[in-house]
Amino acid sequence: MIGGDDWSEVQHLQAQFGRALDTGDFEALREIFTADVEYTSGGSTKSGIDALVASFVGRASAPRTTRHLPGPPVVVAHTGDAIDTVLTCVAWAAHSKPVAQTAEVYMVADFHDTYRRTPKGWRISARRIVPVLRNAALAPRPVGAPA
Repeated sequence: MIGGDDWSEVQHLQAQFGRALDTGDFEALREIFTADVEYTSGGSTKSGIDALVASFVGRASAPRTTRHLPGPPVVVAHTGDAIDTVLTCVAWAAHSKPVAQTAEVYMVADFHDTYRRTPKGWRISARRIVPVLRNAALAPRPVGAPA
């Protein structure tokens, strides 16, 4: 069981992740994930923080508005300097800038995360995203793709 400052830090990382994506501040991911992160989503794995940041920059599309709402993490394992969790995240999206007239759920997914204690505090060292529900029409469009 984890608690106190450790639990607060884990929950804060989840909020920071959603905020980074929703504001397009992909450089902020460097303070959320470890340098050697393994991030699996959509059938591909990004190894290392540079590859992860580049993947988000490369898929940034305009106009697009999102809001990611992660549920509370459920601890699966805790070994002192590592924590494994699973949580459900709901993401809304619209291919327009705020304030969109309509918004739909883009994806409901389970995040299987491993946190590692680092000299800078807890960081996510592995994330595997397992979609539960997904609206492909609201997926991010690559830079330069037609609307």
